[in-house]
Amino acid sequence: MISRESVPITKKTEGTSRFATLPLQLQLQIKRYLQLGDFRAAKALFDAGLNSEEKH
Repeated sequence: MISRESVPITKKTEGTSRFATLPLQLQLQIKRYLQLGDFRAAKALFDAGLNSEEKH
C-alpha cells in the first residue's frame, strides 16, 4: 500500500487540489460543462475562479 505522502505531486493532482479550493457552485458548473464536452467554457470558468481566489 502506498501512503499518500509518497505520491509525487503531478500537474494533475496539483490542479485537483486547486479545483477543491473553488466555491462549490463553481465546481458544479465546471463539472456540468465537462459532462457536456465544452472544455473551453470549463477552462474559462476554472481560470476565472482561480483569479478571483487569488485576489482575496
